[in-house]
Amino acid sequence: MSVVTARLDKLFRHTGAALVALLFTAAALAGEPKFSDYPSHPINNHLKAIDWQSDPDANYFQSRLRDHLGEAPNFAGDQVLSYWGCGASCQMVGMVNAKSGRVTIARELIAANGFCYQADSRLLVVNPLWSPDEEGGDYFFKTAFYLWDGHQFKLLAKTAPRFVACDDSSERAANSGP
Repeated sequence: MSVVTARLDKLFRHTGAALVALLFTAAALAGEPKFSDYPSHPINNHLKAIDWQSDPDANYFQSRLRDHLGEAPNFAGDQVLSYWGCGASCQMVGMVNAKSGRVTIARELIAANGFCYQADSRLLVVNPLWSPDEEGGDYFFKTAFYLWDGHQFKLLAKTAPRFVACDDSSERAANSGP
């Protein structure tokens, strides 16, 4: 192998590896779940009653859930989502179906940096960064994307902490609650 061929081979290996890494990063970002990927159709019902028997832990969060009586769905079309603090840098989420009153306490969704959600989407983002300027920091949490299928949350993706655009039609839940 000539010196020129060896240098070209070395250059290709380094730039080729960087190019492959760049392509994988771009593909991962392009594949990141978006609110518009999981649409729902908000209903006009307001939360009128809560079925306290529908979730074994519903009674523990009566005051937080009861605060939402009379509200329109703010998540996944028919859910009234609520959140509350569960300690330092800890938030939990629960919701009530505005039609049936069925309570779901999402015990598996514990956040350190809040939640982002929309009335017209079934996507729930756990631990989003609230500004693009925050990206690249040293965080102890990951940003996770969950899909509500009408019965339970399913993990779609988990990434390094990432900015998620929660626009004017979005809800932002951070710290210990509203």
